[in-house]
Amino acid sequence: MGDKIHDVGAKCALKSVDDLSRIFNHRLREKSRKVEFKNTSGRNWRRIDFHASQLRVVYDLFDDNIVDKYLNGEFEQRLPNLFSCLKQIYIPTN
Repeated sequence: MGDKIHDVGAKCALKSVDDLSRIFNHRLREKSRKVEFKNTSGRNWRRIDFHASQLRVVYDLFDDNIVDKYLNGEFEQRLPNLFSCLKQIYIPTN
């Protein structure tokens, strides 16, 4: 609690570097290359779809506490339909 939206984004970026490193290392060690292709359409966000000035609206509208408000249940919380092309892959954390 207490993280601002920028803090959450930075933590996600750092975590993804660690996760990608572990995935790549695992894939290099494994002989089988099972993959699953996404068969549904979805939205691919492009740089042109987003402008940094939109963040000011979010910061101002939620008094820079959007993360805490979400964690406190003030917004609808529905689970996303996640897709993984690395289905059923065990990636050790150590």
